[in-house]
Amino acid sequence: MAHPLTGRFLTLLPRVLDSIDRIGPELLRALLKLGDQIIKIRDEEAGFFLMNNQQRLGPILIRILEHTDVDSIRDAIEAAVDDPQLGVGAAAYVVAYIGADHGLVWQRSNEARSEPILSRSEVERIGSKLARKIEELGRSNTLSITSTIDIVLRVWTTFGAADEARAWIDENLCDPATFAKNSVFPNG
Repeated sequence: MAHPLTGRFLTLLPRVLDSIDRIGPELLRALLKLGDQIIKIRDEEAGFFLMNNQQRLGPILIRILEHTDVDSIRDAIEAAVDDPQLGVGAAAYVVAYIGADHGLVWQRSNEARSEPILSRSEVERIGSKLARKIEELGRSNTLSITSTIDIVLRVWTTFGAADEARAWIDENLCDPATFAKNSVFPNG
């Protein structure tokens, strides 16, 4: 699935958001709700400096988090984690980004923030809920192998049962036949 305007829109959106003083929680909710679908959309053209939609969401997320109050951020993330209809990729991306303020999921290198968005205990609580959701998907064989699987697995191993995550990885990613069967990457 490709749409020629999606990448361009996502590239320009941070400039639009920079001109806004306060962003309501609706945009974060939309990002969490549609994020998995947006990430799956491929660019129509592949150039030398290929950038995917997951990378484009980073600057958008930064602007949203900078211009939205903390309570709304926490509530939107928790609602996405609690919603059984939503995928786990976008929520894992947001939890990983916020967790990096505390050295959780991954280390923030060049974008250190003086004040974390959420407290460490809030990130751990939300991350643990998300890890349980991911673990349930893994146990029921419904955890899709998508372009966000690396972040999903990092959240699972950070906040959940790392041994169960490793077992899922061994079973689903290390066996080429199983990987091909469970993969939802387009064209292979």
